[in-house]
Amino acid sequence: MFDELAENPPFFFEQPDLDPAAQIAEDYLEDLVRLSISIPPRDVPVEPLIEDVAAYLRVSPKQTRALIDRQYVELFREHMAANATINKVAPEMARAYLHVSDPDEGVQFVYGNVRVQWPAGESAGDFADNDLWLIGTGERLLLVQSGELPSLLWIGDPAIEVAHNQGHLTGSCVITGGTWLAAPPDQTPPAIVVRSLIQHRFQDYFGPLLRYSQSDQHDEVP
Repeated sequence: MFDELAENPPFFFEQPDLDPAAQIAEDYLEDLVRLSISIPPRDVPVEPLIEDVAAYLRVSPKQTRALIDRQYVELFREHMAANATINKVAPEMARAYLHVSDPDEGVQFVYGNVRVQWPAGESAGDFADNDLWLIGTGERLLLVQSGELPSLLWIGDPAIEVAHNQGHLTGSCVITGGTWLAAPPDQTPPAIVVRSLIQHRFQDYFGPLLRYSQSDQHDEVP
C-alpha cells in the first residue's frame, strides 16, 4: 500500500474517516502537522488545510494553534547547534526561520527586540519591530520578518560592523554592512538596531553577536 501511494499519490487531499474521539484521530492530526511543516517546499500555505482537518475532528482553533506552534518549536530545536545560546524559542520566530532558512544550517543565537533604522530623510520600507528577528548560524546572520508571510530581509557575514552603546539599564548594538534583500539598491542601506533587555548584562546578552563579528568590538567581549 505504501509503495503504491508513493508511486501514484492522490492528486487531492482526502479527509480520512476517523472517529474524533479515538486516539488515532489525535495521532493523525499530530502527524499531519509535523509532516506539513517539516517537508519542503514551505512556501505552500498548509495551515489552512490543517485547520480544516482539525475542525473536522472537532479540535478547537486554540488547541490547533497550540499544536502547530509546538511542532514549529520542536522542529526549530532540531536545527539548533550544540553550542546554541537560546533558552526560549518563540513559535513565530521558529516558523519564520523554517520558511527562509537552509535546512543544513545550525542556529547558534537569536535576538528579538530588533528594529530597522533608516538614514535621515530616507525610508523605503516599514517593518514592524515586533516581527523582526536576528538569527545567527555558524556561517551567516539572517534578519527575518515573521507574520503571515515570513520573509528574509537581510543576510550578514562575520565582516559586518557592530557598534555598541552600553547604557545603565539597557544597551544596543547597531549593525551595518551585509546584503539587503528588502532595501532598494539605489538608496543608502539602513542599519539594524538590536536592543538589550532590562536586567540582562550587556556582555552576556550581546556576547554571541560580538564574538561572531570581526569588528573592533570583538576584542572587548571576554
